[in-house]
Amino acid sequence: MGASSAPRWRFRLIAAAAGAFLAALPADLQRAATFAVSDKERQNWHYVPRGREGVPLKQMPRTARAAAHELMKTSLSAVGYGKAVNIFRLEDVLRRIETFGLGRDPDNYAFTVFGTPGPGAPWGWRLEGHHLSLNFTLVPGKPVAVTPAFFGANPAEVRSGPLQGLRTLAREEDLARTLAEHTGQIKPVSEGPPMARAAENRRIGDLCKECGQATFVYEEGCKKCLSCGFNEC
Repeated sequence: MGASSAPRWRFRLIAAAAGAFLAALPADLQRAATFAVSDKERQNWHYVPRGREGVPLKQMPRTARAAAHELMKTSLSAVGYGKAVNIFRLEDVLRRIETFGLGRDPDNYAFTVFGTPGPGAPWGWRLEGHHLSLNFTLVPGKPVAVTPAFFGANPAEVRSGPLQGLRTLAREEDLARTLAEHTGQIKPVSEGPPMARAAENRRIGDLCKECGQATFVYEEGCKKCLSCGFNEC
C-alpha cells in the first residue's frame, strides 16, 4: 500500500509534497508539525484514540488540507490512499452508531514531519489517528521504509446509513478468513449459526490466480471466480 520500492524520482516527489505541506501551514502550525528526525516522538506511535503531537486535519487551513492529501497520494498507492481515506470516513459511522460516539472525528488525523524533507539526510513523516498509523522513513540511497504501519477498520462492514456496504479492508478480511478456514481455526460460514450465515452474504473460496481475490469456488461442476469470472471449467 506504500511506496517502499519506489525509484529515486518518487523520493523526490514525496519530499516535494512534504515541503509543500509544511509551506501551506502558518508558522505556529509548522512548528507543531515538525520534530527532529532523532526525536523520541518518532517512536511514540499508536492507532488508538488519544492525544497526539503534530497537526490534525481539523486545524489546517484549506490549502494545507489539500497539501496533506497530496502527501498521502504521493506516498501511498492509489489503493492505500483509498483505504486510509475510508478509515477517516468510518469515524462518522462510529459517531452515529456508538452511544459515546460524539468524540469520533474524521478530521482528527494528525500529520507530523521528522527532519527536513529532501535528498541530503534521513527524514520521515507520519499520519496517525484512530485505526491508522503510517510511518514513513526516507534515507538517501535506500528504499522508503513504511513501518510501523497499521490499517484497521471498525466496523468491518457498514450495515446501514450512507456508507452501507462499505468494507474498507475487504480483501484483507477475506484472505484472513480463508486462511483461518483452511487451517481449521474457524468453521466455514455455511456451517455457522443462521444469524452468521445471514450476515455473511459473500462467498469465500480459494485465491483466484487471475485477480487474487479469495472468491475462487467450486460451483455447478467446475471452479470459477465470483469476482472476475475466471474459470477452470
